[in-house]
Amino acid sequence: MPVTFGTAFAVAATLALAIVPGLAVLRVCRAEPRDAIARVGSAAGVGLAIVPVVCLWAATVGFDVGRGVWWAVLTAAAIVCLVADRRAAIRGPRIARPGAAATALALVLAVQLVARWYAARTVAIPVWADSVHHAMIADLFIRRHGLPADWMPLAPLSTFSYHFGFHSIVAAVAGISGIEIHRAVIVVGQTLMVLQALTVAGLTTLLTGRRWAGVAAAVVVGGLGPMPGTYLTWGRYTQLAGQVVLPAALGMAVLAAREPRRVADDDGTPGRWPEVGRRIATAIIVAGLALTHYVVLMFFVVAVGAWWLVDGGDGRAKRRASFGRLVVVALAAVALALPWLPRFLAGNLDRNAAALVSTELPGAVWGAVTIPYVLEHFGQWVGVGLTAATALAIVVGLARRDRTVAVATVWIVGLVAASYPQAFGLAITGPLKDFTVLIGLYVPAAVAIGATVGGGAGWGLGRRGMVGVLAAVAVSTLLGYRQRDVLEPDRIIATPADERALAWVRDHTPADAVFLASGQPTYGDTVVLGEDGGWWLPVLADRACTIPPLPIGHELTVEPDYRQRTVDLAKAVAADLGAPDTVARLQREGVEWAYVGPTAKTLTAGKLEAAGWRRVYDEDGASVWGAAWGGGSAGGGSAGGGPRPPATGRRP
Repeated sequence: MPVTFGTAFAVAATLALAIVPGLAVLRVCRAEPRDAIARVGSAAGVGLAIVPVVCLWAATVGFDVGRGVWWAVLTAAAIVCLVADRRAAIRGPRIARPGAAATALALVLAVQLVARWYAARTVAIPVWADSVHHAMIADLFIRRHGLPADWMPLAPLSTFSYHFGFHSIVAAVAGISGIEIHRAVIVVGQTLMVLQALTVAGLTTLLTGRRWAGVAAAVVVGGLGPMPGTYLTWGRYTQLAGQVVLPAALGMAVLAAREPRRVADDDGTPGRWPEVGRRIATAIIVAGLALTHYVVLMFFVVAVGAWWLVDGGDGRAKRRASFGRLVVVALAAVALALPWLPRFLAGNLDRNAAALVSTELPGAVWGAVTIPYVLEHFGQWVGVGLTAATALAIVVGLARRDRTVAVATVWIVGLVAASYPQAFGLAITGPLKDFTVLIGLYVPAAVAIGATVGGGAGWGLGRRGMVGVLAAVAVSTLLGYRQRDVLEPDRIIATPADERALAWVRDHTPADAVFLASGQPTYGDTVVLGEDGGWWLPVLADRACTIPPLPIGHELTVEPDYRQRTVDLAKAVAADLGAPDTVARLQREGVEWAYVGPTAKTLTAGKLEAAGWRRVYDEDGASVWGAAWGGGSAGGGSAGGGPRPPATGRRP
């Protein structure tokens, strides 16, 4: 993706939206950790969590959320921070000075930002299947001026129950910066990888009390393992968004659960209000995490359990007290997220989740992976280097009786155990999907490695100051260089040629046109997987297509049989495009146009030409076709009354 003023401004907007409101909330609540690295890392997570919480409550009270709201949030947060800084300067410094470690962390994050941007240098449209519905949901936020109630007009889905934290952030950044939604998805996604290093550094610093431990953890996130860099090639940005919030949520939960006197000793904030404020700030971030990614919320529960088992207090009384504080925070978080519950229950997500846990579903239906498959791809998902470094860090850290390493170890064991409950005699499938867990293990692994390095070599580097800075930057540069070509070409389904062709479609076809797009049934023939830029028609061209977004299985449809009809149509097109039954299906769905992109496999120009379709656009492998029964002219409309999205609300 090219570096322009708009995209650079969008990066700055993402960073500001994460950090500035988060700092303001922490300062108002007097919940900020004393150390600068822990403070900014925690703020980044809180800031990201605030966005979906604001969207949820704005929708609940009927208030529109658009560009002006986010500018107001940033402005108000900046003023709060400035006023707090002036008051702190008058009272005297309470926050510890950053020092060489903070300088090292800032440079490490800068190196990672350059590396993440370079990895996405050729990406014009977000990559692979998930990116389609991520951009679609973000587009819905723009169109509806906040949280949507359904997927129309982009898809005929009558409920919206999908977690939406990432999408609300993308919409906010697009509104602030003015860049297109699909470019905002790339910008926010790649910037979140840098914020991931920051929040992990903040958590590690908070738990260990050692800044160089946080720096080391940030370096690990930058590329010691394949994740999170490889998320680019999958478009798996929603899980990434949750995992960025996750470390900050754990850190805030620790502060809220610790004995008040101990926290006051750590951060110098005695008194009743900071104790209450920490619970409020923690409830906000936990509620935001729940709205951002349902599965990562379970990661958080395991993480909090690991901390409580290892460091929840000395003696039963203190453990009970810390557990009670966690319960209070949990109840407050539930209250903040409660308006989302009716919307969540309106779709199929809760039933699908229950079936996934309690039933041995065929792997093809829900994308399960087998143990041999996990072992085969372990190097791609976790990485040999990260695994070896984590194992060594755990051995050394546990030998030193490092509590942070012990927390990370129990956290990792808990996540893996939740993936394979049958190994413990439980007759259920994993409440956590093993693939999802494996590609998220870099978070606790980085904490373990950072704590161990910061407890040993980190102190030596810290005493030398500049040596530590140079070492951190050098290693980060090397790791970033290793991930320069992380993008997998076969995962690219939309190209710059598609972007140009879809712009032509938007300008030269009827607003109510329905397009045939190339795709094939997947997940046990329950949904259709798009193969080219035709899947992007609703977002980039404002035109309906025959392939709905993948989350269709989690939502209710306007017409009950719509999902099955899309699968049957895809099968018929693949079998014989010109067959009378296929033509009849296309006409019933109102299809008079077809789109073929450079990456299409099932639907080709040759098949369309043989079936009598007329080519009306052809450039760089992307072509647009009109059906023999009436499409192909700028004034032509769509025949039939198929379940296409309504034209109302479309962009001009």
